[in-house]
Amino acid sequence: MKIAVVGAGSIGGTLVRYLAAAGHQVSVANRRGPHTLADLAAQTGAVPTVLAEVTRGARVVIVSVPLESVPDLRTAGLVLPGEAVVVDTGNYVPYRGDGRIEELDNGAVESRWTERHLGHPVVKSPAQTDAWRARWAAAASA
Repeated sequence: MKIAVVGAGSIGGTLVRYLAAAGHQVSVANRRGPHTLADLAAQTGAVPTVLAEVTRGARVVIVSVPLESVPDLRTAGLVLPGEAVVVDTGNYVPYRGDGRIEELDNGAVESRWTERHLGHPVVKSPAQTDAWRARWAAAASA
């Protein structure tokens, strides 16, 4: 299956490793450009690309960026195919680096906030839980 991963930090990079090892066709993009993904591509066989092209042909798109970056993704060129399943790995944790997002502080539902900014429905993934991290780390190292 063709899977696009937006973001190559600890969660996105782990997912790229795991999904590529499982035999999926993985494309990956980040805000710094494909040249910064050369090591990850060499390790995994994933295809580094620019944000505007990462989702081309993807059936699943995983968005793995800090929540404060979500509002900028579309203006930076991210195009979400209407038929793709979009998985959001973000969890709002203002004291761990997300900064303050007033709407979320005032009770907005995080997944609906993300959907509004991406212009596409999302499936939430519990990315920040220790059980999730342990499961993906074990799978990636297998």
